[in-house]
Amino acid sequence: MNILITGGSGFVGRRVCELLLANGHSLVLLTRGQTPIASFGPLSAGQSLEVRNMSADGQLPAGLFDGIDGIVNLAGEPLATGRWTKAKKQSILESRVNLTRQLVAAITQLARPPRVLVNASAVGYYGASETAIMTESSPPGDDFLARVCIAWEQEARKAESCGVRTVRIRISLVIGRGAHALRLMVLPFMFFVGGSLGNGKQWFPWIHREDLARVIIQALEDDAYQGPINAVAPQVINQHDVSLAIGRVLGRPAWLTVPAFALRLLFGERAQVLLTGQRVVPQQLQDHGFKFKFTTIEAALTDSLHQ
Repeated sequence: MNILITGGSGFVGRRVCELLLANGHSLVLLTRGQTPIASFGPLSAGQSLEVRNMSADGQLPAGLFDGIDGIVNLAGEPLATGRWTKAKKQSILESRVNLTRQLVAAITQLARPPRVLVNASAVGYYGASETAIMTESSPPGDDFLARVCIAWEQEARKAESCGVRTVRIRISLVIGRGAHALRLMVLPFMFFVGGSLGNGKQWFPWIHREDLARVIIQALEDDAYQGPINAVAPQVINQHDVSLAIGRVLGRPAWLTVPAFALRLLFGERAQVLLTGQRVVPQQLQDHGFKFKFTTIEAALTDSLHQ
């Protein structure tokens, strides 16, 4: 397949590109900046990777969709950097919604649209809850991240009007070597002050980067995948137990509790992401028989921290 991918130079997108190339797909990487092909390492014989840049005013390049069979849309302003000022929140929303709208508006005008659109979303779609079990059929929440995901998915679903199979990957916190969120989680443990965030009872949906990349590619290649997919590991765990697992893997104590007020002072509104969570299950992936490589947080942390 000829695949157009956005967000392909990011933490998840880069691994998706590597696996797609290894599977024999040809890639067109859409970027807002200058991403040299050399940054992906040497290509093997028969592998094809082309980089196309958006214009300075954010327009899609001409002929972008020529010969494209599928689209993977992962682009978006990072959530885990900086305080959530009004401008930051606007960027989080617009970077996701506007590009998705552009892509879908363009493909609905094509005589031969791509067969499939795999569009990122997040488990934040469901909002926070301590008691509810979230499957793909659960209703959305009403907080900021839920509203972002609702708007994001609404734009992606418009591709269905022209017969494009559309898959919405609701992504949880991604564990993997070099993950920004994981580095922040591990840092206190390196100074022997690691422990729970707030009361530690908040649910902690997660997935290893390798499994997430495999989910995205499976959704791209398998016509049985359609609609929302919860990209979460099958293990249900809370934040306190995650902190204990980090301590075991690093050989460090997990004794300190970081109070909620301290996190709010440090991170502002973004602290809510750390202090709340969702009990999300991968119902659709299990129904499709998807085989996770990393089913426990300890295995994922060991792979990520001890490579």
